Amino acid sequence: MTGVLFGGQSDPLDRAATADDGALALLTGLAANRSFETGQPVRVADLLTLH
Repeated sequence: MTGVLFGGQSDPLDRAATADDGALALLTGLAANRSFETGQPVRVADLLTLH
């Protein structure tokens, strides 16, 4: 499956992540880290303003 990861092959099961998927995963991690630091719940939407 490295051909799917590094390019040149399509994902036969159509489950490849998009750039949006990666950004959402990053925001989730940032919210979790902020929550660990503060002990409070953190809404992902409060971390970023999209225009």
